[in-house]
Amino acid sequence: MVLQVAVLENLVLSFKTIVCIYSNYEAITAKLFAALNTFVPKVKCKQTNRPPWITSELAKAINKKKTMWKRIKNSRTAANMEKFRKLRQHLKNWIRLERRNYVKNIADEIHSNSKRFWSYFAFKNKAKPISDKLTYNNTTFSDDRARAEAFNDFFKSVYKDHSRCQVTFDEPVITDNSLCRVQVSVEEISNILSSWDVHKAIGPDKLPTIVLKECAESLAPSVTAVVNFGLRTGLQLTEWKKANVPPIHKKGKKDLVENYRPVSLLPVISKVQERCLVTRLVPHVQEVLYTYQHGFQKGNSTFGSIS
Repeated sequence: MVLQVAVLENLVLSFKTIVCIYSNYEAITAKLFAALNTFVPKVKCKQTNRPPWITSELAKAINKKKTMWKRIKNSRTAANMEKFRKLRQHLKNWIRLERRNYVKNIADEIHSNSKRFWSYFAFKNKAKPISDKLTYNNTTFSDDRARAEAFNDFFKSVYKDHSRCQVTFDEPVITDNSLCRVQVSVEEISNILSSWDVHKAIGPDKLPTIVLKECAESLAPSVTAVVNFGLRTGLQLTEWKKANVPPIHKKGKKDLVENYRPVSLLPVISKVQERCLVTRLVPHVQEVLYTYQHGFQKGNSTFGSIS
């Protein structure tokens, strides 16, 4: 009876701790969004089809040419037309030069900055990423909700349960090196946040990566407490188990659902915790990994396994 009471008290204490951490995390995110709404100015971005090689200085020169044409088109004297033709030819040469340099820089940085290439590719590719009408199981869908449900049904259908699969392999040699209980420091979390790539897509938590990076020193203690709680108890916040799943066209016709693959956009803080684990787990298991393991290995790819 005493043992049962002690176990029950521990469960209640654990439950209170979980609720406390959950509520604290919700309070942190609520205050963060409140501060963003109060102190960060909002700017309405205008969509533009201006080529990426058109600099601000060149754009001003183009506007100057347009202004000149409006001024002289009703009184086309020989002197004004000659002046306009010279300006137009100068701009054409300037635009060609900027475009040539832009493409050359992309080619030079293709291995170090591939995002710039794909940005250029997206600009040149005018096709929509997802077709307005999608076909799945001989049924055509046109409205947004129906298309989303079609993608959801297809992505679920291709999932395979591997829990009962039996794989035979040679027993690896395990050394005495053990992975102790993982706990992270405030300094480590601060370094991860401050080095985060701000161009990474945000997850369902909608926390801007630029805010997490710029406010890394202030947010690190709170993030450290949440991360350590998950590592210590093995429990995860419900918000970290959610993901935005945009469909990415893979091959073939864009109106067929089967030609898309899912990509999960996770909450940024959950990926911070993953990075903390990876830095400890990979060195621990490196010596027992199979020699020809190429997937998910830094510096290797699945292409290496077939070469």
